[in-house]
Amino acid sequence: MRSREAVLVATTGETGDKATRGRHGSSTTVVAYLMNPAEDVILFGDELTNGMWVLADGCDARPPYGGTKDEQLHSQRFRRVTRLRREGELVTFVGEWLDGYQAVHQAGISSGWIVKKDSLRAGEAS
Repeated sequence: MRSREAVLVATTGETGDKATRGRHGSSTTVVAYLMNPAEDVILFGDELTNGMWVLADGCDARPPYGGTKDEQLHSQRFRRVTRLRREGELVTFVGEWLDGYQAVHQAGISSGWIVKKDSLRAGEAS
């Protein structure tokens, strides 16, 4: 069985309507990442650990937001979990992207996260 390639869903405009789906072709719009079973696994918020590379599960949870392309791209890129805290039913952490950009994320413990499989070991070592 061949491993499935990641599929990207292009979104356009402020409404976030789906414009195109597919693995081929070019688009100037910011695209939403869809889970790739060969490389990713879905975990709940209470299963996250420092060092994991995560992205909120579900395209509706991370629409391309922001005024610039950089801001829109950050919403569709994996970030490393740092300074993880659990307080009651909430999980809070500082997400750090490869370019050094950081933002605070807060979600319920039952929220889903797409996690890079190769970062699971890094999370266990933290």
